[in-house]
Amino acid sequence: MAGRIAGIWIMGMLAMTVVNHEEGQGRAVANQASGLGALTASFTFIQLVFESDAIAVGSVLGIGPADAAGTPGQIVFGVSESFHRSLDRKFVVDLPVAGLEAPPVFQAGESCILFLTRATESHGTLIGMGDMGKWPRRARSWLFTPGHVQPLETVTSIIRAILKVDRMSSYEQRAEALTAPPFVQNRLGRIAALQYGTYLERWPEDRLSGEAGLGTVQAYLAARTLLDEAPLDVMAEVEMIHQYMDAMPKSIALPQWIHALAHPEAGVRSTAIALLASETGEDFGYDARAEESERAEAIDLWEDWLERQLPAHLKQEVPALLAGLKSSSSLQRRTADLLLQIISGQEIGFNADDPESHRDAAALQWEQWWKNVQKESPGAR
Repeated sequence: MAGRIAGIWIMGMLAMTVVNHEEGQGRAVANQASGLGALTASFTFIQLVFESDAIAVGSVLGIGPADAAGTPGQIVFGVSESFHRSLDRKFVVDLPVAGLEAPPVFQAGESCILFLTRATESHGTLIGMGDMGKWPRRARSWLFTPGHVQPLETVTSIIRAILKVDRMSSYEQRAEALTAPPFVQNRLGRIAALQYGTYLERWPEDRLSGEAGLGTVQAYLAARTLLDEAPLDVMAEVEMIHQYMDAMPKSIALPQWIHALAHPEAGVRSTAIALLASETGEDFGYDARAEESERAEAIDLWEDWLERQLPAHLKQEVPALLAGLKSSSSLQRRTADLLLQIISGQEIGFNADDPESHRDAAALQWEQWWKNVQKESPGAR
């Protein structure tokens, strides 16, 4: 449930980002008639994958019957592939009652992916409100940002990949998989990987092994994402600054939050200033909705503040990262090196999987870099 609540909060922030849809500031609508129980909620992509009883890939065989308004209440679906459970080749899908969201539109013969609840082998209900459970998305919306608009084959491949990650039993395996194709080659893949990394229900400590933990996995995902020059979808950006930066070293998080104050999307700016204000108790008069010139004045104040604060954070955090280069965990060593790369803006050729003697030689270069920083910046001593 924690993952769901966080997802609804993010969706509320993104409502004004995508189409300024004020009614979509996160919602949970009681709707007994829908057949979904007492509560239906706005789901992120990764929540659709794991909250659904079944996922069906295939084509529409038939539509109807329709109600008095002409809205069909069911479709007959030809299943070519399914996830979570085996489904009959010919499957009946109940459609949610129209409410605040537009009902899903189906055409005979069209191929699609359906996220289902209350699924048996032969019958299920489309999950959520409106067309939330019907994919691929044809256009962006307040709920699903442009990165969610992907071909059927791409969405299916990402579902397969994330379910494969979920079957892995070690933190290290999951971390490597989430930073490999198809997650790094596609905007929806990035969204899925980042959402999965903070979906706590999928990370049970009693079932996962390895020297690293979830915190290291999250830092690794965030570092790899920050060092990748590929553009991020706005959903992935909000995931990064809200869900990941808060757990990163402050010498990385604070510059990222302040940089986000100049983001073109109001939702990203609002998220960044909320986190900065929570962390520091300051806002320097910044208003995410203000004109660009007014925001620029406040951003200058934030940057001056950061210049004064950063040396103290570096003094506390860099020694711990240098020690992390000598961890017994390969993932922890790799993560420490990536975080040092972000802080320093340079790469010294440290390879976490090299023999220990080679790693120690490279670690000495990082230690020398830190000594040089301390000489140049008295506040970091």
